[in-house]
Amino acid sequence: MLDLPASAQDYYWRAMVELQLREPGAPHRAIALFEQALALEPRFAAAYLGIAYACRAAVFAREWSIDEAAAKGRVAVARALEIDRNLVEAYVVEAFLLTMQWRSIEAEVPLRHARAIAPDHVGVLTLTANLATYDGRPAVALKLRERLARLDPLSPLLYALWARDLATAGQFEEALAKSAEATAIDAEALVAVDVAVRIRVWYGRFADALQDFQARPRSSTFDLYARVAIVASHIAQGELDEAERVFAEFEPKAPEPPAYAEAAVALLWARGAYDDAVRWIEGEGRALVQEPWRGGFRAHSLALAGRRAEAVAGYRETFVDSGNRDLVAASVYPLHLGLSEIANWVVLEREQGGDGGEGLAYFESRIALMTAGGFGMPMLDYYRAVAAVLHGDLPAADAALGRAIAAGWLAPQAFTVDLVWRGVADEPWLLARRQQIGARIAAELARRTQRGGA
Repeated sequence: MLDLPASAQDYYWRAMVELQLREPGAPHRAIALFEQALALEPRFAAAYLGIAYACRAAVFAREWSIDEAAAKGRVAVARALEIDRNLVEAYVVEAFLLTMQWRSIEAEVPLRHARAIAPDHVGVLTLTANLATYDGRPAVALKLRERLARLDPLSPLLYALWARDLATAGQFEEALAKSAEATAIDAEALVAVDVAVRIRVWYGRFADALQDFQARPRSSTFDLYARVAIVASHIAQGELDEAERVFAEFEPKAPEPPAYAEAAVALLWARGAYDDAVRWIEGEGRALVQEPWRGGFRAHSLALAGRRAEAVAGYRETFVDSGNRDLVAASVYPLHLGLSEIANWVVLEREQGGDGGEGLAYFESRIALMTAGGFGMPMLDYYRAVAAVLHGDLPAADAALGRAIAAGWLAPQAFTVDLVWRGVADEPWLLARRQQIGARIAAELARRTQRGGA
């Protein structure tokens, strides 16, 4: 190990303590301390990595934008790698910075470097599990979480991510139990609360999700994913003003995750303000949402606004790149997947005289990949219903919808905003399924009333 002056070591460990305390301004103070360590010993690679991790922490503390933090963090990683090309932690933090920007495909590159050096490194295993889940393959992730638990048994983050993976695999009760393990380790672990809220919304337990959200640690600064899940649940229950209120409490810093833009346009769509949704994406929202998600939301909004030719052109421009298809389709929102955009593309291509074959083949291949990968969330059966409608197999669509609803998928707005349903809107079986969803939602509202919840 590099023989460091005592004061450089001192600055380094003081910075690490700052990061662990998670107090306001801690990332900035930590970076200043790391820089003081480097002023004394310019080849202190671990201090550069500390700066990179502090940049990530600054995002979750809402002190820096994602782009600003990622840029500064990657500069620090590059400096660390100039000192030691085999520094596995440098490749790990570079991959984490990329996934923070939703650039999961690009994150595979530094992850491969890290895996070649230290395949059993905790960061390598964590990233491999995360990327598998992002790709719709939670079965792979779950095996890795078990290995990680043996290496790092007291990490609340591990158990929270494990809970998310279990929920993604269709194991609702097991997911909640694992989330409880995370909070047992650290009651203030925001990620555990965030995951618990999202899990409950994914499975239609809106009353329980709201209760968890209202009880979350008030010290939390980054609660976007839990917040947009609550927004989606309010929209599903027809409480648009409350959804607006919850959403407006979050102050965005450009860019935000695709989930932010999805919630923004979903609120406008729920009010039938489709032209406003287009204006938001092309104006205020342009800096907030990155491509390819921006292109998908814009095309979807154009279609709902009746500007179908522009919409299909927008989808073609976005999905000409197969990597964009993967990023959009694999996106998991509170009550639906990015697969909706692929299905809309198919519908619009058919309206323009084509057969939508390319989009449909991709849509079905993605469902097949997720099925093989152990994806078991209720919303995947919804997309099996969509595929059946696209093939004209209405009995299969009815059966798939029935499975989705029975498992807790409660998203009545889907039948208004997903284009595939326009041609079968008056079918008795679909009307019956919509009534079934309405009854389940009414039961959730009754549970909230009994508890005195807002």
